[in-house]
Amino acid sequence: MNTPSISALAVDPTWVAGCLLVIAMLVIFALGYPQLLYQISVPADIRRILRHRPHGMVPRRWKYADALLLLAMLALLIVGPASAAGRLSVPYWILPAGMGVVLVVAAGVFVLDLHQMQHHTVIDWLAASAVDRVRQSGEVDEECLTMLRLLADQSQHGDEKRLVLTSLEKVAFVAIGSTAYTGSQLDDTLKTICQVATGGDKPPSYANAALAFKILNDAITQIRAGCHTGGPDDMEAMRCVTELGKVCTKSEELSAISSTCIGLIDNDSDSLFKLARAAEFAPSRLVVLAVLSRLETLAAEAHLDPQNTVTQNYLAVAAHVSATDESGFGRRRIRDRLGEGQKEHTKQFAAAFPAAIAYHASLGHYETAGLLETLAADLGISLPRTQP
Repeated sequence: MNTPSISALAVDPTWVAGCLLVIAMLVIFALGYPQLLYQISVPADIRRILRHRPHGMVPRRWKYADALLLLAMLALLIVGPASAAGRLSVPYWILPAGMGVVLVVAAGVFVLDLHQMQHHTVIDWLAASAVDRVRQSGEVDEECLTMLRLLADQSQHGDEKRLVLTSLEKVAFVAIGSTAYTGSQLDDTLKTICQVATGGDKPPSYANAALAFKILNDAITQIRAGCHTGGPDDMEAMRCVTELGKVCTKSEELSAISSTCIGLIDNDSDSLFKLARAAEFAPSRLVVLAVLSRLETLAAEAHLDPQNTVTQNYLAVAAHVSATDESGFGRRRIRDRLGEGQKEHTKQFAAAFPAAIAYHASLGHYETAGLLETLAADLGISLPRTQP
């Protein structure tokens, strides 16, 4: 059976050549324009993150839109000549109109996806991926955490960091509520929460710092409720609270959050010492004085035991506050308080200062050890001579 030629169909070969040229241009447009639009419109950090999507950099819907365009072009090539030859009763204008509709729909898909490829939607996608991973295996996807932290670091607005913190909160509490949770799966998640809240050259906003503290506080509560007190996640959460409190001392506005952190790290005297050191030259002296007051209470409860780190850190913070008080009033108050304690607990004080000096010197806190020696001399406490 002979195949009818183009002349037999009464179709102008010039028209066919022009049609093929138009289709070739549209194919190039359909395949190349989305990629070009993607490179121009989507931020570089989002593009790096989207490379890890299961379907690559370009969303699957874009591929569907390309396939739809190609089908429309094929229909134009097949149906067009047949309609022109009178073999089909389809009005010829319907084909260009249909092509126009397909182009509009495809453009709408492109624009919609480009709008969704902004930070807030990518953050939601990463959080959903991390939550799914936790529910399936009980483990947190470290890659998603890294991407969320990078998005927070590169964000220009506090609202985006807040969205990242909220997403990390979901991940953390889904993990804690999982039957596979053992008290050690949240180390990276808690670190990321701390890094998002404290990262950057400037102190965090009050809203973000308060949210980070709430997340850490609730996490510690739930971790301990699940009988994981003292476990890796519990210890990491306490470390993160200390770091958050230290960063918040840089701003007088955030000093209230630092003071709240004191209540959470209550019995960890080493963390309280670190917080006091961070607040030593802060705009507000309230935090360092609050730490000193809490350590004084804890040291009294420990009966000023010279070998207890609570007593050693109490004397260390007192030495720093005394040395950095420019008014002189605080220095006199501290020395009066210590003088009263020395009268009541002479033996404990005589042994506590050498123990505190040795403890902090062993940690490399040589400035603290020197200030303790100065404070001991001011109180008239003789220290044993060190062997050369």
